[in-house]
Amino acid sequence: MGRKIKIYFSYTETTSSNPYKLWLSNHLFTYLGIQLNERLWLRFGSERILVTCITKLDDSYFTLSVPKEIQKDHYLPVPDQYYTLTYNPLLKELRIGPIIAVLAERTGEINNPFGNITAFSKEIATLCKDHLATFYLFSLQDVHSNWIHGFTMKEDTLTQNVFPYPDIIYNRISSRTTEGSEACIRFFRHCQDFGIPYFNDHFISKWDVFHILVERDALAANLPETHKKIDEETLMKLMTKHVSLFLKPDHGSEGRGIIRITKEPEGKFKLESSKEIDPPLPSLSTKGVLNFINQFVPMENYIIQQGVPLMTHSNGNVDFRILCNRNEKGDWCITSSVARVSDSNPIVTNMAYGAKSYPLTELLSASFETAKAKAIKALLYELSLEVAESLHLYADGIFGEFGIDFGIDKSGHPWILEVNSKPSKHYTTALKQGEIRPSALGVFLFANYLYTHDLSNEFRKEYDHA
Repeated sequence: MGRKIKIYFSYTETTSSNPYKLWLSNHLFTYLGIQLNERLWLRFGSERILVTCITKLDDSYFTLSVPKEIQKDHYLPVPDQYYTLTYNPLLKELRIGPIIAVLAERTGEINNPFGNITAFSKEIATLCKDHLATFYLFSLQDVHSNWIHGFTMKEDTLTQNVFPYPDIIYNRISSRTTEGSEACIRFFRHCQDFGIPYFNDHFISKWDVFHILVERDALAANLPETHKKIDEETLMKLMTKHVSLFLKPDHGSEGRGIIRITKEPEGKFKLESSKEIDPPLPSLSTKGVLNFINQFVPMENYIIQQGVPLMTHSNGNVDFRILCNRNEKGDWCITSSVARVSDSNPIVTNMAYGAKSYPLTELLSASFETAKAKAIKALLYELSLEVAESLHLYADGIFGEFGIDFGIDKSGHPWILEVNSKPSKHYTTALKQGEIRPSALGVFLFANYLYTHDLSNEFRKEYDHA
């Protein structure tokens, strides 16, 4: 990408008939090998302007200044701060960056305008500040044709400022409806025109995840039997074959809309939902189950999946969430892992339904001998990386993280229950002052990877005034 150095950026009060000049300290001229009056591109996010390089005689080591009047027409860095500068002599470009931005939805709360993403973004902002990068948080309503009215952190509070489009966008839109809206589609099309990479690209449906993973020899044996077409024949066959079945919204999240069908004696079946059914349903016959599904479940939007007899702890079902992120080299790695134990609702283990979290090793060790627990943990990690790499290769778009949910049956066999391309950032324990979650670091590292590997300039808007 070119040489990276630390520079001090400022504005000068000098006025000129042509303000598109760039003052560099003698040290910077010499270090970069730039010639006096050489014309170069100065780039900050989506801003790219052609300037003439002028020497500046001072005692500063690496300084860079532009006329203050240039602010009227362009969105440049906040002055009197240190930044990272990259010089690419082949492109004739001086690039200040990166600008890393998080796209999320507003909640309407004054003190917490982006929900759980607010606190998570503060951690990313801290990392950006420590590494001389620019950060902001924004929603679709903050987007304008050539600039974004983004939120940045100032003394631990959010303030809005005008920014150019960023270099990298972390997509944290949590609603499939919003993500499929015309405004969102138009925005991401605009990003493509600018050549701005964004991750995690989009929600991936449960059926698409299954369809990709079941083709992988290393994963097929760890996937519950799953069907998209749910007719009477399929349902009858599966109800005969398995002790329990799950009906899941293909595009659902956080355990909403899930129904479990469990066999009972004398050919009866019990129906339970993640949303309480009031009054509770009695045991139903096969015909009763079919009638209920036909009346209340939009089957075209659901998948049906083999139920897995999960291991338990304190009378609650247990599953395991493994978070995978791509690092500064673009490689997938395990960022964190946790065990979740269901509470009041027996069919889902999501935190939104009162589940409690435990260290993964602790719960495995409570159910299996030490050697077996270690082997299961190693296998969970191995499968997680295989899942992440498979989706990275075969799902459209750029992905930098996946939350992968596993169930373990009583024999110790792992089952891939679900994969989330927008894993929750709900944190169950209070963070210490200044603490950075591994997942926030993972997002920051991958954003930097995308920045250093973004060599395209042809899609950026350009201004030639020099």
